[in-house]
Amino acid sequence: MPPLPLLRRPAASRALRLAAVSFLVLAAAAPAAAQAPRPVALALNWLPGGAHVPLYFGQSEGIFRKAGLDVTLRPSRGSAEALRALGQGAQFALAEAAEVYAQRAGEAGGLVGILAYFPQGGSAIISLRRPDLQRLPDLAGKVIGAPHASYPRLLFPELRLGPAFDLGQVRWRNLSPDELLPALLEGKVDAVAASALVASQYRAAAELVKKDISVFPYAGAGVNPYGLVLVTTEDQIKRDSARVRAMAAAVAHAAAAALSRPGDALRAFQKENPASPPARSASEWEEAAKLIRPSARPAGLGRFDGARLEEFQALMAKLLDRRLDVPIGSVFTNRFLPGPAPTPPKS
Repeated sequence: MPPLPLLRRPAASRALRLAAVSFLVLAAAAPAAAQAPRPVALALNWLPGGAHVPLYFGQSEGIFRKAGLDVTLRPSRGSAEALRALGQGAQFALAEAAEVYAQRAGEAGGLVGILAYFPQGGSAIISLRRPDLQRLPDLAGKVIGAPHASYPRLLFPELRLGPAFDLGQVRWRNLSPDELLPALLEGKVDAVAASALVASQYRAAAELVKKDISVFPYAGAGVNPYGLVLVTTEDQIKRDSARVRAMAAAVAHAAAAALSRPGDALRAFQKENPASPPARSASEWEEAAKLIRPSARPAGLGRFDGARLEEFQALMAKLLDRRLDVPIGSVFTNRFLPGPAPTPPKS
């Protein structure tokens, strides 16, 4: 039986019906962010530092809450620890792409990179500035300090330094991360293989002894693998793909906002992390900002490039002697990023 026409209903009933319809329309039109934000835990790849400035800025500016997320940032000590947290209460992690690949190609399946946080590789050679070390091929016959089996050390043989360069002429000295800077300043090594994130710290330390440093990024010698990526799991995607999409978009927008207002972003980070040395945080953020920018324009923040992913897989397969049993595009994907993704301001 068809419903009675509205005009035949009593006036009071008609008013109630119109009020109910209006409420439902307004509720449907309200954005998700108007609802109570949903708790989310993000495991960082290390203790809070300059690399994480955009994430803390995203919190202070309400970018995560506008996306309907109440994000808790959890420190870790390394990418492996951050990825383990995915099974221990964290829905997302920030980790090195190489570690994600290694675990996905091994026994730990299910990891998915949903945003290229550092599309630029951060590995570099750092030396004191001197006439006989002005480019990477000048390292022939020199002593380089690095932790045994560290990522920059493993990548070094892949650098394109010319057919005349003899890798056998490079001598390596095993040093812990804490020993690298003192060894360089004291002349115990000619250079160190490290991350570009520490370049400003090295420069400040060198200035104290009236010296300067030179930084040689691996990207300048043809080796530019992806750095940090935002990671979740296939199970999390199946359970709540909307939350995964919201998180990827919020991190991309937080990165764009931090690059647009670098000073405000740094101050927001320092306010939440007063124990972090201000000078170190500032120098790390300066270097991190360079790594967050896309490698090509007009690429949006956080997007993976298909050709670079294939190069990355070939490099990882060679270094680790492991290959993925699924397409690389399903392990590092753009499908949760907003379209179009936010673009950073011109530097």
